[in-house]
Amino acid sequence: MRNIMLLLTLIFSLAIHASPANEATAKPILTVGYTSFNWAPLAFKNNGKIIGLLPSLMDAIANKAGYQVKNIAYSSFDEMLSAFKRNEVDLLIGVASTFDRQKYMVFSDPILSTSFAMISRSPQHTKIADLNDVIVSVENGFAIEQKIIDLQIKGQILAMPSATVALNAVETGLADVYIGNGLILQNLYTFGDFKRSLYFSPLTELPFERLYITATKNNRAIIEKINNAYNQLPESALTEIYDNWLTNTQKKC
Repeated sequence: MRNIMLLLTLIFSLAIHASPANEATAKPILTVGYTSFNWAPLAFKNNGKIIGLLPSLMDAIANKAGYQVKNIAYSSFDEMLSAFKRNEVDLLIGVASTFDRQKYMVFSDPILSTSFAMISRSPQHTKIADLNDVIVSVENGFAIEQKIIDLQIKGQILAMPSATVALNAVETGLADVYIGNGLILQNLYTFGDFKRSLYFSPLTELPFERLYITATKNNRAIIEKINNAYNQLPESALTEIYDNWLTNTQKKC
């Protein structure tokens, strides 16, 4: 009986000492919010997993900062943003800076710069100057909507729930053009199965858009760690990520 008691005491003692050691080696988790939209090659779902350029960048940066990442997908941009404001996710990635967002978000150093592009029903719609008196579809939540408003184009703007729906609005005649991120639109135009002839036009008149990792202002310390980690990543690691997700043509977008 005495030997049994000694054995149980030893097992209990080992369990107590082993648990903190295991916990100490586990990296803290950062939750990152995404929508379930098709943002290929930036971010998209494949077999239930979120993959793409942005998740790969986030994994590399978080690992360098000493974190592991848990991705959470939301059904719409508005749902994701509401969860972010409630601090249900720590970070968002691939977010453009706007005046309104600066009120409650803190931004990392820019992680990616991309151009804008347009897919249209007519070859006569290839640049911003062609867009008076047309219907423009955009993806809800993208900063491009405010940019179009600021340009004072005399047309109607339709904010659609996803890139696929925004593009479908052009295919079906509900909208004349779809304006959005150049990488995403180039990918949709190249690999999309269109029911009619459409036209792809880079919008070189618009400045490149910088994209960031962002947190709520009470999580500013996390962004500081993210910045430090991003700036410590070797150029070769970033190049490998870009080469994995972008074609040579897309690298110019």
